[in-house]
Amino acid sequence: MRALAAAALLSACVSTSYLPQPSPGITITVKDGTAAFSKHGKVVQMGAFGKGLSAALADVPVAARHAEIWRQRNWMGIGLQIASLALTVTGFVLLQPSGGWSDRNFAALGLMGGGFGAGIGGLGVMLGGQSHLWDALNLYNDHVRKLRTSPGGVIVRW
Repeated sequence: MRALAAAALLSACVSTSYLPQPSPGITITVKDGTAAFSKHGKVVQMGAFGKGLSAALADVPVAARHAEIWRQRNWMGIGLQIASLALTVTGFVLLQPSGGWSDRNFAALGLMGGGFGAGIGGLGVMLGGQSHLWDALNLYNDHVRKLRTSPGGVIVRW
């Protein structure tokens, strides 16, 4: 039983350090337990909420635009999550368990409900932005992997 529990705990610690072969596109790997992007075989530092990724995609404006939408939605989602925490904590502090159905308890429960709604909203905004990250990467990779003519006149596909 202990061996099974240890195996379950250790399986959560598994990650990869494999860096894909250099390519003109952007690839995804795991570095230090988080997603990392590589371009031309070098890891692209994400920076604060993906600013580095937006800069790496700047060659393809439509991809950079999707990356910027992803960044903005992450920021909005984080803001809503912080508001959710503030509303929930304030409601919890105002709550008086022995106060019955007082106006103060109604206000506290309203704040806690608003905090729950803000948290769900923040999660929805962040999840809605995630598709823009994948669109940005796919648009960039499609652009750089188009059919090209080699110096000898032969069409090559990367």
